[in-house]
Amino acid sequence: MKQLFTSPIRQALSAFVLIALFSCEAMGFQTGSGNILEETRDVSDFSAVRVESFLDVYLSQGSSQSVMVKADDNIIEKITVEVKGNTLVVGFEKGSWNMRDITAKVYVTATELNAIESSGSSDIILESDIEAGDFELEASGSSDIVAKSHALSVGDLRVSTSGSSDIVVKDLTAEDIRARTSGSSDIELAGEGTSLDVD
Repeated sequence: MKQLFTSPIRQALSAFVLIALFSCEAMGFQTGSGNILEETRDVSDFSAVRVESFLDVYLSQGSSQSVMVKADDNIIEKITVEVKGNTLVVGFEKGSWNMRDITAKVYVTATELNAIESSGSSDIILESDIEAGDFELEASGSSDIVAKSHALSVGDLRVSTSGSSDIVVKDLTAEDIRARTSGSSDIELAGEGTSLDVD
């Protein structure tokens, strides 16, 4: 006759799963609905982009500026897009840190650019070649700025990373380049420059 039993390990695992599920509910985690919407945002003129929080931003340079948000329908209104000074700031409204399994993408086209900044766990991906004058790239937290398939052609370039962030530019043309990195962050630049100063 077979006997049924429950091992202490199985009991412990079951209890752990229940605790984990309860903790997620208690902390109010919000998951994406899976129903993806696209929404165009109207903004005033800008020449710099700063991305905060846990967003993916796809950045292009074109003849006219535009901002399009693509996200789950239950979180799309929590994504904020506003111009402060000459900087387009993209992020989430306050109190929106407790999200997981979401789609949150922003597609930005700018006519002119002089700076790109990422923070938090955001990613900025260049989706076109960019030509500009003096330029700044800055990444902090665990964010990334990536230009693997498109060229960045600028005047003087200032690049800085901190935390565990990364900046990767595979096709760079610049004049004086100054790069500063700290923490476990990385800077990877490939291309041409008149001079290079690394801190």
